[in-house]
Amino acid sequence: MFVRKKLAKRFNLLLLEDEEDYVADWVATCKWPSNVEGNWQGLPSLPGRLRLCTKSLFLDPDDVRVPIVRLEFASVIQFESEGPQSFIIVANKVTKMKPNMCDVPYTVEKNKTSTWVISLSYAKLDSFMPLAQEQLVISRLPPHDRLELLDAAVKAREDATSFDSSRLVEFSERLVWEGPVTQLSPLVREPGRMAVTDQRVYFKPLHNISGDTPVRSHPLAAVAAVVRRRSSLRPVGLELFMLNPLLEPHIQQQMQQCSGPYWDAPSAFFSFRSETDRDKALACITSQPQLGIAVCQLMPLTSPAPTGVSSASSAAEPPTPKPQLQAAGQLLEAAGGWLQRVTMAW
Repeated sequence: MFVRKKLAKRFNLLLLEDEEDYVADWVATCKWPSNVEGNWQGLPSLPGRLRLCTKSLFLDPDDVRVPIVRLEFASVIQFESEGPQSFIIVANKVTKMKPNMCDVPYTVEKNKTSTWVISLSYAKLDSFMPLAQEQLVISRLPPHDRLELLDAAVKAREDATSFDSSRLVEFSERLVWEGPVTQLSPLVREPGRMAVTDQRVYFKPLHNISGDTPVRSHPLAAVAAVVRRRSSLRPVGLELFMLNPLLEPHIQQQMQQCSGPYWDAPSAFFSFRSETDRDKALACITSQPQLGIAVCQLMPLTSPAPTGVSSASSAAEPPTPKPQLQAAGQLLEAAGGWLQRVTMAW
């Protein structure tokens, strides 16, 4: 039996510029220009992926020894089709990134005209050229107009997608909320869709760039806290703090009732379109009975009253809160050493 070797992944959203968004990608081959270094074997054609972003084109060769090439739309001199699946792009600036899988300073070649001939391997050129020409025109507009058009385009792409219910971990799960969000992490904005069920919280990125897991999810029982946040000075942020037995082996025994998969980080920060959408998602998450059950088993709850207490005095005492509320109160009081685990995400 023959198994195709999995290619190493070099490209990530950190390679994009500030306020630049990912649009789409295609399998393609590239004729490397002779006046640009990097094609160490001198091959006439290099297979890889063509990645379209809002400010540039990325050429990501399969051979990791060849650098990733970024061609900014601002430096494009000529951009035209050549046949049903090929096009020519001429630029006077080339940025080369991550040769040999190494995180080294970028190599920028300016004021040197280079001609790139790129052919789509499977798709027709009609699926690429209109999008690329649109981004080329938008990139040369004034900043205010450019941001407005880019935001409208991102919202249109988000609205055109929906959460695939076949990605639910359990068939018995009931979807209670779904909507567009953007996951924020240092230097990276990743648009997608969030889905909340009665058992888990899901996030489906708009683009599965890594090619590994198209949907990220975490059991609600292992969500330790849900906190309102601000994003870009607007009250539209929501942060979830999570327990993960894979990251914290010492809690595996107490979390046997929580089945994976788990989130790959201690927390996740999301930005919503409006405060109303954020509050709706928050209400749906906090109203689920499964929320935070695993936290109760990691922190000692308030012990019951001694057996010798009279019935009159016990009747005067306030009712014992639910275990989830007790755990949340101890979380705010930093009881049980939980604060140290939470602040690991900060």
